[in-house]
Amino acid sequence: MTFIRYQLSQPAYVTCYMEGATTICNNGDFTPILNGANLSEAKFLLQQLITYAIDRGVAARKVEADLKNSQMRLKEVEDAAKIQEGLLTLVDTDQTEDVSTSGIMETSTMSIERPLSSDSALQSQSLSSQDGTTSTESNSPKSARASSVFGRLSASRRTYSGGIISNFSPKSARSPNTSSASSNGLQRSSSVRGGFTSTAGGINVESKLVTRSFIITAHSKSLLSTQLSGGLLLTGSKDRTAKIFDLNKQQEVSTLGQHINAVTNAKFIPNSDLVLTTSSYMAHIWDLRSSQCVTTLRSSGIVDHVEFNYGQPRSNVMPASECKIVAASVDPTGSLLFTSFERDIRIWDLRRLGENVTARCLNATKTAASEITCLSSTMNADQSGIRLYSGSKDHAVKVFDVPFEIHNGCDFEPVGESHLSHDVISAVVPFRDSFFVSSHDKSVAKYNGRDFERDYVSTSHSSSVLGMNLFRSPVTNEDLLISLDKKVMCFWDISGYKHQLLSKMSLNSEATCFATEPDPNCAISLATGHSNGTVELYRLKSE
Repeated sequence: MTFIRYQLSQPAYVTCYMEGATTICNNGDFTPILNGANLSEAKFLLQQLITYAIDRGVAARKVEADLKNSQMRLKEVEDAAKIQEGLLTLVDTDQTEDVSTSGIMETSTMSIERPLSSDSALQSQSLSSQDGTTSTESNSPKSARASSVFGRLSASRRTYSGGIISNFSPKSARSPNTSSASSNGLQRSSSVRGGFTSTAGGINVESKLVTRSFIITAHSKSLLSTQLSGGLLLTGSKDRTAKIFDLNKQQEVSTLGQHINAVTNAKFIPNSDLVLTTSSYMAHIWDLRSSQCVTTLRSSGIVDHVEFNYGQPRSNVMPASECKIVAASVDPTGSLLFTSFERDIRIWDLRRLGENVTARCLNATKTAASEITCLSSTMNADQSGIRLYSGSKDHAVKVFDVPFEIHNGCDFEPVGESHLSHDVISAVVPFRDSFFVSSHDKSVAKYNGRDFERDYVSTSHSSSVLGMNLFRSPVTNEDLLISLDKKVMCFWDISGYKHQLLSKMSLNSEATCFATEPDPNCAISLATGHSNGTVELYRLKSE
């Protein structure tokens, strides 16, 4: 009653008609109304009161929501200011590093006939110095540190088993004398052989760590995927084919069919003679010994054992139950295959394809409208299963733990996630108890694998980062990370808490993908695929 009296006292005049008499109520005196109002008038007053109270409540909630939004925007602005301040600091640091390491980026002339031994490398340096093509190093502390790291790196590398790089030894595809014939085969090569073009007599790309050996004209269209393993090069291209090259013999080994569309992923399956390729909504498994497709997997989870149609025309039609396989990853043991399926990840047991055993990792993206862009897998800490990382277009990185033994139809939820990137995730590389993430926002960031928080971020690229991979010296145990954009390849020292830029190497043509060699006995350690259909091959310097 007190509340009603207060609400009715707000108008200056309250006029009501009761039993033929008119009473003008001033100064909040409602006694005539309360004593003489009939039921219809009381109902009207209560309706007005309820309407007024609802309006006031809605207005209060709106003000509260606006206040909360303002606070969130203020926090975002503060976070953005902190990030911008950090990026400006990094830019200043990178500019200082660029000045102090001006001798790191070099351009020299290198012949493919030169031996790959240490003496030959020193001889080539001497010849370059006589020609005046060798750049001088800066005497700054960062340059001296980079020189000391590069000076300890040798031409051989041990296999890294803690990340997405894994052991692979094709039994029948490799020649028996791979390690002994690798350097001799390169020494005996001519200027042009089987599509392999020497860099002799032309401008070569070289850094303190690697030097370009030769170029392969591999495809008629842009490359989309490359992988090195045991002296073999696997490529996938927009021309709908995948090819395998023997780098020791410098010749093409086989061409893997006419796919339904561009070959977006091409990967060796570890510990087997099998190769995986993906095109549109299909994933094909090939036998290296016969170059025949033995199994076709569909994105929806169907295993198709029908013979592969090698003469099929290009098709952009997508069946209703299928979607494009954008990303794929094989675990280091070769037991499980992971393929993207809309916002989920399909898991295939490669040991039981005949039984069609599949599972799923759910909610790999923040929204259903997003798309997975990259996948990588490694052994988990206790070696009991696989830790799977996924990146997506909605800037999210999700982490899953998958056991080796999966049951048909089982689902796995993320065990961790991070949303600190500001653009599409292009690659995730696991490393020890952390992982590195590259993005189209030109950044390379390091994340803690325990709490999934970002430890450090650097922006040394001038365009979107296309991919990353690991590089390692067997002598010094120096861990290096390579990141690639269209024109520049960056080498990072990741042995410490923060990843430090060691070297930048410019490329002659637009790059689209790259790969590193896990076998330390192979002469070629790095390959870059390009939009003009060529593959540039690099070897580690021996000094």
